[in-house]
Amino acid sequence: MRQPVRYLLFAGLLPFPWFLAWSTVGGLVLPDYNAISQHASELLSAGGTPAICLKVAAIGSGLGFVAFGAGLWARARHPVAFGAATWMLFGLAMISNGIWPMGDPMHGLYALG
Repeated sequence: MRQPVRYLLFAGLLPFPWFLAWSTVGGLVLPDYNAISQHASELLSAGGTPAICLKVAAIGSGLGFVAFGAGLWARARHPVAFGAATWMLFGLAMISNGIWPMGDPMHGLYALG
């Protein structure tokens, strides 16, 4: 396996712990936030440090998913790799979650992710 493709595939291991770590930090600094009963996206509406933490979480994990999808596509034996494309689309939806706040129609790219 070529080295750059290997790094792209390993990028698939990063999004979940990255998102969990940053959203946990954002939830800890927001009083009365309950991760069990509230969406992480609600941290965006709080503003300040919790919103910054969730933006970093969503954008960083989205970039990891896009990189993983690119690695899968590079390893595919077909010109169109549907599975790789769906990982990339989900990554783009995660990035949009970090850019647009909850309530905006672009949050999640119109419910794509």
